[in-house]
Amino acid sequence: MAEVTTNRKTISTSLPLLTRQKQYFDQAYAEIDLMLNGEATADLKRAVFLTENAASDGTMDYTTFCNQVARIVSLLKAQMKAENLPANDPLAINQIVYRFMCDTLTIATDGKTITTYPKTYDFNDPFGIRDIRQLFVSKLIKTGKGQCKSLPLLFLILVQELGGEAWLSFSPSHSFIKYKDESGQLRNLELTSGVAVSDSWIVGSGYVKVASITSGIYLDTLNTQQVIANCLVDLSVYYSWRFGKQDIQMGHDEFNLKCLNRAIAIHPTNIHALLGKSDYYTVLLNYAAAKKGYKTEKQVLADPVTAAIFKDRNKLYALTDNLGYEYFGEAEYQQWLKTLDPQPQPE
Repeated sequence: MAEVTTNRKTISTSLPLLTRQKQYFDQAYAEIDLMLNGEATADLKRAVFLTENAASDGTMDYTTFCNQVARIVSLLKAQMKAENLPANDPLAINQIVYRFMCDTLTIATDGKTITTYPKTYDFNDPFGIRDIRQLFVSKLIKTGKGQCKSLPLLFLILVQELGGEAWLSFSPSHSFIKYKDESGQLRNLELTSGVAVSDSWIVGSGYVKVASITSGIYLDTLNTQQVIANCLVDLSVYYSWRFGKQDIQMGHDEFNLKCLNRAIAIHPTNIHALLGKSDYYTVLLNYAAAKKGYKTEKQVLADPVTAAIFKDRNKLYALTDNLGYEYFGEAEYQQWLKTLDPQPQPE
């Protein structure tokens, strides 16, 4: 792991820069890096905004985003007060945020009655393949529809704003919330369907290997710093979506590698960062081989430059395999998702 997760530059070949008009991506990286260095407050709300604003070409307004979040927080505080829930109790905070996400709340505030409705799963492009903005927290706040990326992130932002405690956790192509119950035991909140599930149920679904739990890539609790580091993985994905083309580079250049390496430095077993880095080296190898006119593995291995890329790529492949990763695509995910909800889902 130390060998393949290092930031050390072992080869001179690099991918051409996709664009020079990436100031919002550079700004997002710089601010998130300050959070990870401890030179700025670790603010998940700000980190999420920075990544989404970069992908939106700087058209988003942070004050508006903060006001939207603050409005929700104000409503939840009013409801907690009305129900005599202790404002600083982590369990009470998790419960009220969970109810906001998954239930209907009727809240009396400022002489008015406000009704909030459950946030629902958006089956329209849930992986953001056609439009990455489908994954945005800002889109979830606006429409009330999200998926396994935006729903847990909004939950965590609200918990953080209320002063509570909860954790993000990964399973294959999925993320969910972990929190502590009355006895201090970790429980899982599945926000895509509004149900609680156990670790054993997730393992029993058949897509989580024992090795992936042991290694920590799945079912582990990510702290705030690790979740913010994962925002850099998102930033890399958004960068590829914004500036990439269906060509040999596939939306990759040195910016992706910088984001992924920084995320890995904070969270060495972040499977999304490791997979992103292996994708980068796959693209780099294809680019370098094509540039030199190599068509066979023998030619690639005979050249010290392409041989080094080949070996680095294969080390990353081996690492993700040994950590217990197994591919879990959109079709498999959609079928698995239906097992969480007794209600029939659209095909």
